[in-house]
Amino acid sequence: MKNYPEDFSNINILTFAELLGAIDHKVRGIQQLIIALRELSDDKSLIDSLNQMMKGLQELQVMYNKFLILRRIEEEKVKASEAFMNKLNLSSTCNGDIRIDMDKLKFIHDTIRDFGGENCEINAHPSENGCIIRFSSPVFSEITDDKLRFVPEEINLLPLFAARKITEKMDGTFYITGNDIIIEFPYIREQI
Repeated sequence: MKNYPEDFSNINILTFAELLGAIDHKVRGIQQLIIALRELSDDKSLIDSLNQMMKGLQELQVMYNKFLILRRIEEEKVKASEAFMNKLNLSSTCNGDIRIDMDKLKFIHDTIRDFGGENCEINAHPSENGCIIRFSSPVFSEITDDKLRFVPEEINLLPLFAARKITEKMDGTFYITGNDIIIEFPYIREQI
């Protein structure tokens, strides 16, 4: 088994949830391939091997689904300014309500900040539609949106991939431009 540097041994549990989700998607494709191979084969030993593979993949999916149930936390409606001030020690001029999971927001914030290094600057401010958090660091200029569109091959980008996916699952947007990673959570519009 390949050993990775110590920095990567503490990848947050939320990162694993996102990676497992991506793996689950790939597993479904592999299952379809196994079914097709079983249908085409007359070799009993090959069919038995494929059946064992299918059983293992199904066990992985069961574990993934149990993991999701454990991690699923109701998102709460909070004042954006309170969320950033209290949980992230980040002053904000955002005043609208946003719907977020505070633990996930903290993970996103900490992950991006840690990736940006000690020179990473962070600020939060309102936009027309919601609250923006801007992370600025020269480190981010080396990354493109394309590198985070799918599960990245570079292991050091996995936490950012997870942060992006979690942001999007909370109806936020995540993009990289120059030296900035920008995330935005929309204000909740009251139903009339």
